[in-house]
Amino acid sequence: MIAYTSPRDVLQNLVDDPAYQYPAPDMWAYIKNYSLYNTYPTQINGATFLSYTYYDDYSQLPGFSYDATQFNGELPAASQPQ
Repeated sequence: MIAYTSPRDVLQNLVDDPAYQYPAPDMWAYIKNYSLYNTYPTQINGATFLSYTYYDDYSQLPGFSYDATQFNGELPAASQPQ
């Protein structure tokens, strides 16, 4: 659960805009910086973990067949459907 109540387009702008930089352990530092992959912080500011399942990538999930070729890299539009 994240502690932000901003609309989706505002949150997406935080991810997309390179001007927004955050230091770890802020959750945005981990969302925006892929070089922190395989970093295991003891805390992440701005997030409350209700539960989690740990894995480094989908190929490590037991009993789950992940086919990355089915994802074309496009995300849903930030605007709400009418």
